[in-house]
Amino acid sequence: MISKPRLLGIINTAAYLLNALETFGYGPFSSHFTADQNNATISDKYQTIITPFGFAFSIWGVIFLMQAVFCYVCTFWGEEYSAHPLVVDGVSYYYLLACLAQTAWSPAFAYEKMPLAAVLMGCILIPLIVIAVKQNHARTRGMAINPRLALFFRGKYYWLLQFPFELHLGWIMAAFALNINVVLVADKASSTAQVVAAAISLGVLTIVSISCLFVVKTTNYTIPSVAIWTTFWIYIGLHNPKALILDTFSSSEINGFCYGAIGVFFVLIYCCVWKLFSS
Repeated sequence: MISKPRLLGIINTAAYLLNALETFGYGPFSSHFTADQNNATISDKYQTIITPFGFAFSIWGVIFLMQAVFCYVCTFWGEEYSAHPLVVDGVSYYYLLACLAQTAWSPAFAYEKMPLAAVLMGCILIPLIVIAVKQNHARTRGMAINPRLALFFRGKYYWLLQFPFELHLGWIMAAFALNINVVLVADKASSTAQVVAAAISLGVLTIVSISCLFVVKTTNYTIPSVAIWTTFWIYIGLHNPKALILDTFSSSEINGFCYGAIGVFFVLIYCCVWKLFSS
């Protein structure tokens, strides 16, 4: 009978491949998309005041690369990795759920079903949050049994087995907030409603990032780092806004979010550095 670590390795690799193929245009849905049904084109069509500059989305390359490494390690490097608590108790079958939701998100976004896309983005977010919580619980349990096990959750084990999912979580948090704002653009909501939603989105992203540094038991630098990345590219995007933004928002609103984004950027950098050197 196949062991759970081996089964997880097979399932997670299959889920990863399905998600990657769909994302890069070779999946069961995306292979049938037309030339104007790519993420960049649709993002431009539904531009929000907190849509980051296009290069921000290159973080997907890092996410998929790190998760490819995770799948390879768990499949070919033996039970030291495949049977690790971060995988068996942490990732478990939740990564499969995240990949299935992300695979379904692609056609919803491509066919401009924005409310459905936002719901599916939430369905990606939830299992990633569960993975983060369960991985931290696995680490806490291991440390409680034997403090020497701390090394078993740091270094290569963290970077190979935990970091890929924290990075994914950090970006999906930002993407979920963006998707909510895209729904308002698609529904032709007033500029006031869009401004309020965007301000709340930035505020929540900031609060969650600071909480990851100062509130949670195990300090998390990855999620704030992704927020730093996101807010920098929001600032760059608003520094040279596109026509839809100029037509929808006043110059004071655009400048307010431009400086607000770069303000959050510097605040989070300061918090990360302060926490790092005060620990």
